[in-house]
Amino acid sequence: MRSGSSAEENNAILGPLEDKRASTIDRIAIAIGRTSAKPTGLGSLAACTLAR
Repeated sequence: MRSGSSAEENNAILGPLEDKRASTIDRIAIAIGRTSAKPTGLGSLAACTLAR
């Protein structure tokens, strides 16, 4: 028996993954910014989906 809705499962799985991806992308942008212009608008790259 499955508990929780699909949306709840997606949030439980994808929410933390998106947060980690956003942090990683931000660290990469900071590292790039140390030697050249820091890239902007990378936040959209953090979104992820779950394929079943």
